[in-house]
Amino acid sequence: MKRPLMLAAFGMVIGQTGQLAMAQAAPADKVYRNAYVYTVDGAGTVASAVAIDDGAFVYVGGEAGLTPFIGPQTEVVDLGGRMVLPGLHDAHVHALFTVDLDTCDLNGEPKTLAELVPVLKECLDRYQIPEGEWLAVAQWNPYGGNQTSADLPTIRAALDAVSTRHPIVLFGADGHHAAYNSEALARALNAEGAEVGLSAATLKSDFAEFAATIGVDAAGEPTGNVDEGARDLIPSPSMLHPDEKAMRAALPQVAATLAADGITSIMDPLADEYVLSMYEDMATRGLLTFRATLALLKSPETFIDPKTGVFDIAAAVADYSAVRARLEPIANLKADAVKVFVDGVLEGNIYAEQPILPNAAVLDPYEQPITQLNADTGGVTILGYVDTASAACQDAATDAEDADAAAAFRAEHGFGPAQCAVSTGVLEQSPEDIAAYVTAMDAAGFTAHLHAIGDRAVRTALDAIAAARAANGENGQPHSLGHVQLAHPDDQRRIAEMGVPVVFTFAWASTDVDYEMTVAPFVDQVKGPEDLHNPAYYYYQNVYPAKAIQSYGGVLVGGSDAPVDVRDPRPFVNIQMAVTRSGEDGEVLNPDQRIDIQTAIAAYTINGALALNQSDLTGSITVGKRADMIVLDRNLIELAEAGRAGEIGETNVLLTLFDGAIVHDELAAQ
Repeated sequence: MKRPLMLAAFGMVIGQTGQLAMAQAAPADKVYRNAYVYTVDGAGTVASAVAIDDGAFVYVGGEAGLTPFIGPQTEVVDLGGRMVLPGLHDAHVHALFTVDLDTCDLNGEPKTLAELVPVLKECLDRYQIPEGEWLAVAQWNPYGGNQTSADLPTIRAALDAVSTRHPIVLFGADGHHAAYNSEALARALNAEGAEVGLSAATLKSDFAEFAATIGVDAAGEPTGNVDEGARDLIPSPSMLHPDEKAMRAALPQVAATLAADGITSIMDPLADEYVLSMYEDMATRGLLTFRATLALLKSPETFIDPKTGVFDIAAAVADYSAVRARLEPIANLKADAVKVFVDGVLEGNIYAEQPILPNAAVLDPYEQPITQLNADTGGVTILGYVDTASAACQDAATDAEDADAAAAFRAEHGFGPAQCAVSTGVLEQSPEDIAAYVTAMDAAGFTAHLHAIGDRAVRTALDAIAAARAANGENGQPHSLGHVQLAHPDDQRRIAEMGVPVVFTFAWASTDVDYEMTVAPFVDQVKGPEDLHNPAYYYYQNVYPAKAIQSYGGVLVGGSDAPVDVRDPRPFVNIQMAVTRSGEDGEVLNPDQRIDIQTAIAAYTINGALALNQSDLTGSITVGKRADMIVLDRNLIELAEAGRAGEIGETNVLLTLFDGAIVHDELAAQ
């Protein structure tokens, strides 16, 4: 029988001698010695040995204090000076989809429209898809590649070149974009369920409310780009609900992928019943070799009151509370969080004949670039920007109603009348409704994880959290923001003052000209690729403002958002980019926002535990906490201090322990 841990009576901290803390001395199950144990205890303490018993740390300190913990049955492992960290926490990862099922998959690789066509034709042949049935394509990169050509002026034209007898959908790797061919667009259903199709005519009638999220050409016809909720207009397969048999067969690989990356705790930020059932399956099969927090989000239609047509918040609270209770008996699985989409994304399409604006909610109106496409190279030149207050724009609304008038307007002014529109993006719901939802969930004991990309969305999310605290008091729920791609300086300070954790995908905080051209020209009047990194620009100053938030005392957390961008959660690439913010060309995206290696490690460990509401269990190598621990093939701190932070992304995990048990082992082969 295992003895109880007498932490209060026997714990000690003696930093100078290297003996940090210990429980009541008795032989332990395992001892790891001769290591660089970066404990992440808040003081930067480094130990050289740990002892583990009954799945928990019972000793953390120097070699001299190990003797009482070593008995005849104790397994003793010499780590040869290697670095040891707490198990990593990925606080925003769609873990089920980090594995590649056997589907048509573009793997997030940017392709021109001309390159895309033969790849998709090969998918039709390989999977022998009958005419009339869907070709559903995963991991399309909506913000890299997609350059047009003379014969393929839109992505709709490219997909039509693949097939006009199959409906085709490309699912954006970011989860916010999609693209369709003409056959698929023709299947769009209006509010009455009638198949009326997406066209210039129906965008002015049946689907007028979705116009901001549907790309159109100069004549007002859909280009095939359909974003956010507008995707629901076209009944198609869902990449969020792949074939259940194939998904269940892949679940062991999900566990193995996380373990190989050293990830022992996660938040899955988009858990509906399909996702819930998969995690429950993993638990039943003994595959939960990580701690999973699920942020619940079912289809809004689930909670629409049929009599009033209004979203029933009380019904959502009751439903989610029942799910939480259902999972309570299951070890390592909990559903005490909810996902809230505040806005969409900050990428637009500058390669369209008429540039398509982003839809993230921003404080100042988006810029309207005037562009010239090069049919030979697929490139784009920014000629200038529309003055939406000009005399020409005053009459543009009338011209936009007629295709011939729109063409004449474009010939005269060099831009389409639709580009006179003034837009600050779209909030998924009104600020009042978001605040009411967060307040109700907070009162019910749920942590809200709010997707907020644009600066107006960030402010709206903070207002919602403030409203919840005003209504319910400070109850300690670690409501968090996800992404925060753009935040106003006032809100950077406010995030810290409110103690709201921010889950950054640090790998995105780097220079990438192709990507940045889909964002920056819509926020600032950028002249072209050579002008993207002007320190005077608002976007450059306030993009992923990690250091600013930290400097005010804020909490930074790491989250990969895999499979967005790439399937692998790649925690060490994210840690590297948090420190360097450097792209492949070596240029740095606002060097003032780089953080130090210690802060980056904390984001993936102790701060992640805070965001997942499990600081008492994990996040540091501390006596009494669960023995979630990883051994690395290199020392991240020494690399950063030696000016070699660019090598951190190459780190391999040699050993992963979860509750003291080995769940990934490459150490034996060393």
